[in-house]
Amino acid sequence: MRPPWFFLAALFVLPSACGLTAGPKGGTGSRNPDGGTVGIADAGADAGADAGADAGGDAGTPTCGWQPYDDGLSGASVDTVKYDSRLPGAAYATSGGALLTSDSTGAWGKRGGLAAGGFNDLSFPGADPNELLAATGAGVAASHDAGRTWQVVSLSGLDVTALGVSPSRPLRVYAAVDGGGVYVSNDGGLTWPVVGQGLPHADVLAIDVDPTSPDIAVAALVNLNTQNGSTFDGELLRTTDGGHTWQTVLANSQVAYGLSRCLADPKVLYSATWSGIAKSTDGGLTWTVVGPPKSTSVAIGPASCDDLWAWVYQVGLEHSTDGGKTFGAPLVDGFDSLPLGAGALAVNPANESEVLVGDHSDLWLSSDAGAHWRRAPSLRQINVTSIAASPATPGRIWLTSWGQGTWERNAGDTEWKALWPTQIPTDYVFGAVPDPYTPNRVLIGTWGTLMQSNDGTNFTADDVTSNAWSAAFDPNDANVIYAGSETGGVFKTVDGGAHWAAANGGLEPWDSPIGSYLYVGAVVLDPLNPQTIFAGTAGGGLLRSTDGATSWQSILAPKAYTSVAVFAAQGVSSTYVSIAGQGIERSDDGGASWTDISQGLPALDASAPLDDPATGDLYVSTSRGVFVKHGDEPWTGLDSDCFPNQGAIDLIGDHGSHWILAGANGTVYRHRI
Repeated sequence: MRPPWFFLAALFVLPSACGLTAGPKGGTGSRNPDGGTVGIADAGADAGADAGADAGGDAGTPTCGWQPYDDGLSGASVDTVKYDSRLPGAAYATSGGALLTSDSTGAWGKRGGLAAGGFNDLSFPGADPNELLAATGAGVAASHDAGRTWQVVSLSGLDVTALGVSPSRPLRVYAAVDGGGVYVSNDGGLTWPVVGQGLPHADVLAIDVDPTSPDIAVAALVNLNTQNGSTFDGELLRTTDGGHTWQTVLANSQVAYGLSRCLADPKVLYSATWSGIAKSTDGGLTWTVVGPPKSTSVAIGPASCDDLWAWVYQVGLEHSTDGGKTFGAPLVDGFDSLPLGAGALAVNPANESEVLVGDHSDLWLSSDAGAHWRRAPSLRQINVTSIAASPATPGRIWLTSWGQGTWERNAGDTEWKALWPTQIPTDYVFGAVPDPYTPNRVLIGTWGTLMQSNDGTNFTADDVTSNAWSAAFDPNDANVIYAGSETGGVFKTVDGGAHWAAANGGLEPWDSPIGSYLYVGAVVLDPLNPQTIFAGTAGGGLLRSTDGATSWQSILAPKAYTSVAVFAAQGVSSTYVSIAGQGIERSDDGGASWTDISQGLPALDASAPLDDPATGDLYVSTSRGVFVKHGDEPWTGLDSDCFPNQGAIDLIGDHGSHWILAGANGTVYRHRI
């Protein structure tokens, strides 16, 4: 799944859709391709809840070992919002693999979801409101019951990014595949005999089909680099022969995010692009930029083609009544997202006063044409990026999210408590890294700022301004800390975080999914020799330093994404590397030789392993669930049939009765081990 904000990465250094994981002993915050996290917790994490959980699990028929552990959490990372004109007032929003809908009273809730992948786009074929089509990370999915249940019907296994259904011939469907062009179906999406020509290597983010002809369509896209990351070079393309060939009709738009066609005059289209709102009055043949730059979504009121709405990055919602010539002041009364990132928006075709906005933080509702906004109540569909705790602070758990801020939970607490926005000012958070040796000390990587607390309550901003993904603490010197960042490589402090300096030892930038950067997503110390440091990268392979990050050597060939973990037992350090899509390898000689240990994993998109020091078992998570490895035995599923979403792994606690904690499917679960 590629959320709308993904393509801001090239300029504003947002995380890519496929992140890295870090899981050294003691608890390093983690992020993975689907934004889920997993950890091991001891009974102290919630001593008061054990009895009730066990009683509920033992009564009646057997239940899945994964149980919700999300009391107090709220918010939703919303990717798309749409009204279905076939049924007045019907509205949909998507959040990862969840479909959110409104009922007749205007209340919102989760209606259905996907077992794998995530929603990228929704389409409404034909006249029956029960029929829905979706572009998903696992192919084209169909629902025949208004979204309650879904089944992948075609292009299985492909990341389908956008759909376009012909209003005049509903069986004509256009589907864009991530980096793979546009396919065209003539049987409602069951088969796809035509692959479009003349398309660059790109991600198509929106397709609009002309209502008068199924052969005419416009596609909005961004070109990709060799790592399938955005080049920040977008354009609009148009076909007049049913997708056989495509011609560029607007070039140099940086990123073209979306398309909207006017109901009052179908020849009028608008496109949201990073260069500005583009307008066409001839069915998409020619375009003129009329609106503000950094626009990520556009919608048109039902009564007039001049009634234009635009979401502008870091500004908010703007409204024009003259077709984009002028815009009023931003309509943001009620928004408390920080920062105001990319947003998806829709206007009710039956009531132009009702406007929806979905952003990284939540689903927002307005019933007075944007004058005032409120969050959709009771949504709990958060995008968890890490769950972490420290053996030095038993029972205290940190949770971070991509859009819903930072949370904590202490022993005996009955619910999670938000630290955003009072202690942590931004709701974009990459991960929490509690110090495994110093009680209550924690680093939290937020958008452009590394936050540090030495008492777990009061936070200050460190001088690492590159997005920090992970950190590692020296067990012999509390003043020495390392951090891995998205664009600046490795940073090091020798005074406990008061000052940081780059520690890249002459490394040159490499090609990463967001450009040529020192992209280090995981930094891990050898617990037996803290001068030996491993750095997992995006695009640069696995790096090792044996002199405290003064110099670095490559010990594994460059790969798209490399996760790393190091554990020590019986006087020997073992290094584990997870390579995106290629499984897990182990080295007992510091990286000189490697052995594949992926046997038993049904999917090779595994996170870096986590060890349970109480048993010596290893845990990983994949898109097929969480798996455990006992000694030299193959990996086996941990109720993976009822927990199919991926999660990155981190250690929480290491003694007594303990649990696996998991953040995935928009919420948090736990499982006794």
